[in-house]
Amino acid sequence: LFYTTNLSNNMALSYAVDMPTLLIFRSGSLLANMVVSIIAFRRSYSLSKYISVVMVTAGIIVATLASADLKKNSADDATFSVWMTGITMLTYALFGSAVMGVFQEKLFAKFGKKSDEVLFFSHLLGLPAFIFNYSDLAQTIVDFNNSVPVSILGVSFPFLWCCIAVNVVLQSVGIKGIFYLLSEWSSLSVTMVTTLRKFISLLLSIFLFQNPFTLVHWIGTTLVFSGSALFSGIIPLLGGKEKKQ
Repeated sequence: LFYTTNLSNNMALSYAVDMPTLLIFRSGSLLANMVVSIIAFRRSYSLSKYISVVMVTAGIIVATLASADLKKNSADDATFSVWMTGITMLTYALFGSAVMGVFQEKLFAKFGKKSDEVLFFSHLLGLPAFIFNYSDLAQTIVDFNNSVPVSILGVSFPFLWCCIAVNVVLQSVGIKGIFYLLSEWSSLSVTMVTTLRKFISLLLSIFLFQNPFTLVHWIGTTLVFSGSALFSGIIPLLGGKEKKQ
């Protein structure tokens, strides 16, 4: 599950899905996590939380359909079908990640708060599955080796390998923090934290990479993150505490 969800998230970018669409779509993890929590833990929630989930879902649909219109207007049916493949992969990754988060929460509740151990084995046991992507990985290594060299302290390194090194360091800090939070909080609360992180990534993606972002996209984004704030209680509405059954 760890292998397929992470692979689907990354491969979606190869199927005509731009970064803002990916980030907005993945912000629906609140909805996915709530559905899985209701099914797996038989939890019920206050009315305000259900409303917030509807807002988040509506925001994702609005933003995704806006991107779909852009694809239809700028490319042929073949490109649109490729884009739909990417959206399907994101849908699977969305609910796969929710199942994995709830499962990890159960592990912490049953065996104790051992976040480093879970982090280690989740990545270690998923590594052998990447043998199926050997050809892609081999070609990527060649491309990285042939990237433009940059000088660091007088030593020349391929630029793309430098980017990977920075990414690995930042990812290790981020994922370690996420697993620690999972050991202390519910998966739903952790999902809220990661959703807010995605908002920052969304803004960076728009301004740094100059991705197309229309008024409809902004409406969808506002719904997603306003719903997230309502869900967490930052914006009070109707009151009520979360109940567990």
